[in-house]
Amino acid sequence: MDYAIIKTGGKQYRVRKGDFLTVEKLEGDSGDEVLFDQVLLTSLKGQLSIGEPIVSGAVVKAKIEDQAFTGLPICFRPLLNQSVTSLDRPTPNFKF
Repeated sequence: MDYAIIKTGGKQYRVRKGDFLTVEKLEGDSGDEVLFDQVLLTSLKGQLSIGEPIVSGAVVKAKIEDQAFTGLPICFRPLLNQSVTSLDRPTPNFKF
């Protein structure tokens, strides 16, 4: 397979063999193997297979390299303004 587009954590990722990605939290520990069955598109020797909505029978295998917690989003209160503003950033990111 040249590449595939998978869906995990509400996002879509283009993956190839040997790629390292940082994604949302996955079930499992470091060293565990994960199967992604929501494959939206595959490319094999230039031939595209587009799913409606997923490609039937296509699975992407991955290994969890590291699990890390990035912390909670930072919230702050300005002194003059009583409204609460929070910075948006993804909570737990994981590398597989």
